[in-house]
Amino acid sequence: MPETDLTDVQKAYNVAQYEMFQLAAYGHHRYHPSGECLTDEGKRQARDYNDRLLKTRTDLEAGLLRLIAEHAETYFTDWAPVAAWLRFLADDPGELSMLALRPDERDDETYDDWRAESMTARLAEAQGTAKPPLPARLLDHWPRIPIDTTDDGDFYRLNRIAGHAATGWALGPNGTYAQNRTLADTVDGAVREALLHLLELGLIDIDSDRMHAAPGWPTHRERKTT
Repeated sequence: MPETDLTDVQKAYNVAQYEMFQLAAYGHHRYHPSGECLTDEGKRQARDYNDRLLKTRTDLEAGLLRLIAEHAETYFTDWAPVAAWLRFLADDPGELSMLALRPDERDDETYDDWRAESMTARLAEAQGTAKPPLPARLLDHWPRIPIDTTDDGDFYRLNRIAGHAATGWALGPNGTYAQNRTLADTVDGAVREALLHLLELGLIDIDSDRMHAAPGWPTHRERKTT
């Protein structure tokens, strides 16, 4: 696969993996038991090497977690909460290390508090906020976010609020009948009015980072065939 076909997550993991291999090979060659490693300069180089090795190990662990999260969201359904938790662990090496503590190394009360916050509260939070990864290229498939469209859901209420705003515009002095607008003009104006109304109320937000990071945006919504 050409380098340009890799996602940023895949590239970061490959870099960390290569760096770890290079450090392991260099350390085995450079720091074999000898008199040189006992000098002040040798000790300084050894400390520098150990620091680099620790950082690279952390980067490799984080890269692996992010790689698994990206693939899970791309190829499986309902993995968003778990993927969000994996990324949380990738961002904090201390959290990751808590997973491998032996019973005699941990304080049970502290560990239980951490588990309740990290593995329960954060997963519950991710359930409502996690989003699938963006496609790497312009025409790649966009994973869609499941939306509850039942009559007692939040989307139903938003749709009613937006619909009233759009209808009020269409029937008003700037709308379809007063200005003799075309169907296309009517749809554009109604959608604009509805979106503005919801944004001004603070009921929806624009994810600017996600929008600007995308290679492009699909203009047609996928519809399930019955």
